[in-house]
Amino acid sequence: MSFAIAQLHRANHAGQFRAIGLRGKAGALSPFLGVDHYWMNGPTFPPHPHAGISAVSYLLLDSETGMTNRDSIGTDNLIRPGGKIRVPVGTFGNTRSPLVPPTEVTLLDVSLDSGAELTVPLAAGHTLFAMPIFGTVQVGDQCFDTEDLRAPVFPAQDARNNILIRAPRGGVKVVLFSGPPLSHL
Repeated sequence: MSFAIAQLHRANHAGQFRAIGLRGKAGALSPFLGVDHYWMNGPTFPPHPHAGISAVSYLLLDSETGMTNRDSIGTDNLIRPGGKIRVPVGTFGNTRSPLVPPTEVTLLDVSLDSGAELTVPLAAGHTLFAMPIFGTVQVGDQCFDTEDLRAPVFPAQDARNNILIRAPRGGVKVVLFSGPPLSHL
């Protein structure tokens, strides 16, 4: 199955916030608007609205501490770092996340040892993109890491497909996002 290459972007704000981000062009990542893998070492964001979207904060295993998250409906909680194998949103095999997003999406936090591989089913009509977190991940015949600032994006297809990801040299962490594109984009 062929895929497109999306460009990742770096951000650095006052030394307290560094990020590698991915933003979609005209719905290319739909149902996602964008994703940021960021590092914070102090308060970074003032209160701000998330009108019309559902924001999900997920802390990866490389997080040293938790993050306090407060929202406009009174939620005040500590988000703790992720685990080794997680399905934060959606379903993978027989594992289902307790989170219920406003549309069907899957977020897989994948860690592979050197030489390991994983086949990920991609449902018909779903897009998928892979955000490299550390190490080199191989998708098809191409390799991706955070230094080359690229990510593979699989557009929605009429038939179900399988995506093979590998850790060709050293351990790798990659987060996979998938879901059906929103029709109004």
